[in-house]
Amino acid sequence: MEHNPANYAAGGVIVFRNETDTQYFFAGRLEWNWTEDVGNKDLSAITSPVAWGFFKNTSYEYFWALGNGTGGYCNNTGAEFAISDYPDNGTVTTRTPSDTGITLQTATDWGLFSINRASSPLYGSCVAAYYDCSKIYIYAYDKRDSPNFAACTNSRYIQAPNLVPGETHTLTLNVFVPSGIPAGSLKTATFTVVATG
Repeated sequence: MEHNPANYAAGGVIVFRNETDTQYFFAGRLEWNWTEDVGNKDLSAITSPVAWGFFKNTSYEYFWALGNGTGGYCNNTGAEFAISDYPDNGTVTTRTPSDTGITLQTATDWGLFSINRASSPLYGSCVAAYYDCSKIYIYAYDKRDSPNFAACTNSRYIQAPNLVPGETHTLTLNVFVPSGIPAGSLKTATFTVVATG
């Protein structure tokens, strides 16, 4: 990819947490699969591996992989997502992703994975894999129904109970810019909060 900050969306570096959470979650982080091979990878945890790439936070990157399901799609029964618990250093140990503690809910266009392994860098998050296995979308507080990201078991509301008059709920936002994103202005992203009641 060309080293142009306009090729990256600002929404992919925004993280937030509600006042009841201790960790930050990405507002919506898109990661593309690598089209070239990656050395020293061990995809033995995946039945039918078709895509892989790296999830980057501000300090490290972690190797992930997708396996396709029924019909060769990543949103069908049998699709798999796996990620390494170890920061990548190019060795087989850090490029052996695990699918332990990761469950799939199938949905239209996206396969939705709940990451419930405490040692995973994406613990507590949802990972949506596009049906053609070309990209993943990382989130937690996304309850939209088109696409049906709310179907992921780990998808949560910023504030689930009702707020009564005079009550407040604090949402803390931050920016996590991983290494590799070029300096400059990123593509504009829109953050929308929906309240009902």
